[in-house]
Amino acid sequence: MIERVIVYGEPSVPEIDPLALARRLAAAAGAGSVGATARPRGLFGSLTRGQARALAACIVHSPRRPFERREPDEAAVEREMRGGSAGGGAGNVTYYDGFEMQRAASRMIPAQGAGAFHIVLTDRLTCTYDPGDMRYHGRALIAANPSIISATGIAEAPARPRQYYIDLIGSMAAGMNKRLVDERYAGSYIGRRDARLGEVAYGYALQAASHHITGEAFCGDRGCRLYNAHWQSDLIHSQLRSGRLCRRHRDAFGAHAASAARRRRGHDLNDNAPAAAA
Repeated sequence: MIERVIVYGEPSVPEIDPLALARRLAAAAGAGSVGATARPRGLFGSLTRGQARALAACIVHSPRRPFERREPDEAAVEREMRGGSAGGGAGNVTYYDGFEMQRAASRMIPAQGAGAFHIVLTDRLTCTYDPGDMRYHGRALIAANPSIISATGIAEAPARPRQYYIDLIGSMAAGMNKRLVDERYAGSYIGRRDARLGEVAYGYALQAASHHITGEAFCGDRGCRLYNAHWQSDLIHSQLRSGRLCRRHRDAFGAHAASAARRRRGHDLNDNAPAAAA
């Protein structure tokens, strides 16, 4: 049961308003605006040295091997204290094991009660290892409580149009600037500083809440906001062009909201009842 939504912002991604996200998700889950709270500075905004060390320990050092925990050096800890690591991974993006980061985040959040549901926004790239092709893949969402939504994952995990990569390889071979290819395909994918990030993040927050409520994060309907998009075109369709839940998941959220309302009414009745002794 979700009775309160708490969203931890990511100051480096102003396109996602943590309070607006908390209010929308609380409304969808039936918690109401009084059940929405935001921490604009984020969960990772003021790290202790121990917390920075815990995040640095989540870094993936071998993208083609299952996660291997390494004791981070002091330089890595300092980078986390300043907002995250650069370098390594693919290109200049560092991979963080998403499940390890989720566990680290859960240890940073004080107990809030059984009905509290936490969303942590980050610009760090969360990834998970796929034993099928024996390598890490970027992820926009790690669904749990707390759930992690990666703005970089939104931009990088779903693939861009195939022709984009063909043109990118050609332009790099010709010594051209990557920016020219990005401009040519502008609008066909969600970028890292895209005005549409807030709306897409809400869709991923719905997936996280669905996982918490029903145990099912994703939907096979491409027009549903719970669709697990592997291509940017599918992400844009499900989150922006359609922007809706399918009937089955609308009903699931509606049933949860009704249950939450009944629970609140029960609490109100109990609060007004005279004290009793046994």
